[in-house]
Amino acid sequence: MTGLSRVISAAAVALAAAAVWAPPLLVTTDGSSHVYNAMAADAVRAGNPPYASALLVNPPGVRPNRAAGLLLEWLGRAVGWELGERLVVTLIVAATFGLVVTLVDQRGSLPAVAAAWLSHNWFMWMGFYDFALSLPCFAALVLLLRRPPTAQRHLWLQAVLGLSYLTHLLTFAVGMGLAATVMAMEAAGRRASWRQLAALVPAAVMLSVALGTGVTGGQALTWENPGKALLGLLFGDVVRTFHPLDAIGGTPLITASIATGLYHLLGTRRRGLDPLDPAAAVGLALLLLSPLAPAALGVGSYLPLRLQMLGIIALLPAVGRATARLRFRDSQIAAAVLLLGFAVHTARAIRAAEAVARNLDVIDHLFVAAGAGPGAWVRTRIVNQRAGLFRISGYRHLVDRLAARRGFVVLDNYEALYGVFSIAWRRRPDWLALRPAPSGGLILQLVPGELRWASDLYLLHERTWPVAVVDTRLALGATATSASFAVAQLRRP
Repeated sequence: MTGLSRVISAAAVALAAAAVWAPPLLVTTDGSSHVYNAMAADAVRAGNPPYASALLVNPPGVRPNRAAGLLLEWLGRAVGWELGERLVVTLIVAATFGLVVTLVDQRGSLPAVAAAWLSHNWFMWMGFYDFALSLPCFAALVLLLRRPPTAQRHLWLQAVLGLSYLTHLLTFAVGMGLAATVMAMEAAGRRASWRQLAALVPAAVMLSVALGTGVTGGQALTWENPGKALLGLLFGDVVRTFHPLDAIGGTPLITASIATGLYHLLGTRRRGLDPLDPAAAVGLALLLLSPLAPAALGVGSYLPLRLQMLGIIALLPAVGRATARLRFRDSQIAAAVLLLGFAVHTARAIRAAEAVARNLDVIDHLFVAAGAGPGAWVRTRIVNQRAGLFRISGYRHLVDRLAARRGFVVLDNYEALYGVFSIAWRRRPDWLALRPAPSGGLILQLVPGELRWASDLYLLHERTWPVAVVDTRLALGATATSASFAVAQLRRP
């Protein structure tokens, strides 16, 4: 590796770390909710109010999509909840970065810059920590399946698939399909016995049990216009987060993956199936068929985008072989352009976090001014959830981060409502319904439940959407306002 390659690679590593550790807080969509629920689950287990009386922790068991939550609980208890979150994100970034570089298996700086982009994928910044944590597991599976079919590989296969199961069910299911395809191709080519497919029986049983116990929150499929998923594929939405210019990283990654997969597949027509790379074929199928996939299965959403990310990872070894044929000068130019785009991404992520942190300080002061203290119940109604963050809804669950600091109880806690996460309501709580008023603003109504709020409820909303109470079971108390936000106190007479 030349001096310039080392500089570019080191810069890619530094930028990937800076976006996680330089900002005053991590701006994600669901990350704040995960931090809050990790804190709440720990409090429930310890029997601490106000959470122990309102929430419960679902029975323990070997269930998918729980690894990130357990890590957050363990690290948060040891070092603090938001520092624990940064450590989980650092693990995700570092593991993804290292395995992508290993899969590409090519000298030079291009693999490092590509790894930086993929480690800062959209899922990580959305706060989909379980799926983001499953990506290095899937990359490890692709790497493992490149080894000869031996008893040792079958043993490691159980471990890697087991980790995939704990992190995310979709990745686990796609990983099973990838492993079955590779093993079947090996058996068809007489490089192994068909009996090796028996190594997938434990995984098949685990998948059947998971689906049968409703871990997806229902089996209903939701479909959207495939054109939306196709545009996401073309622009590389798997890595576009805080700025449209993130397409500088996304589009080349998608283009290189599809072009490599097609070239590889067309080559088999001339040379037969013997040189076919099963992982590349599966990766290409995931990419090309992703726009036709359902948008959601139960509460699991963004399936086309998730399949695209897995497809890219499956194609990485083939892309590495293809880009190795580039002239050194061309490879360095490509790496420099991708690094420049990643620097813009990092700067934008830090700047966005600084703006959100300032707004969070304002919101914190508003809650204090409205009278909210430890044990207060809170709810959010923010219309502009992105507010300049492009594709990250950073304000949707922002109050959850404040709730973890201040000891609030979050009413609109989606994790407690779905029943597929570790935390749940003991009983259905009173709900605050909001609907737009004909003359502007919001009309508030109470929907009685089985669990009464233990204190007043404090509603965070945009100042441009004033609230009006028409329900005699509610009374509007103090309201604190700033330039953009307002916090209204709601009482039960």
